[in-house]
Amino acid sequence: MNNRVVLAFIGDPDSHAAVNQWSVSAEVIAVALDLGGSVPLMELRDAALTAGATRCHALDLREEFARDALLPAVRSGAFRDPAEAFSAVAVDFIAK
Repeated sequence: MNNRVVLAFIGDPDSHAAVNQWSVSAEVIAVALDLGGSVPLMELRDAALTAGATRCHALDLREEFARDALLPAVRSGAFRDPAEAFSAVAVDFIAK
């Protein structure tokens, strides 16, 4: 039986650690998500493969993230700084 795990990969240390840990016991398929951070999408893809993923699907979700998650959070007034809003809503957006 072939164990396969699909992981969201955004380039942070937790993403690297998860790919590295799971790659020991399963085939890791990474989904690199560009949400508008400072790392270019192809660098995210390469980092996922370097961390141990066997394949990586690279998705540019900047527009959708800004429109569907970030803008509503900033407009709500709950965050003073857009960077704070980015961090707060990114996890929920990725989960969807």
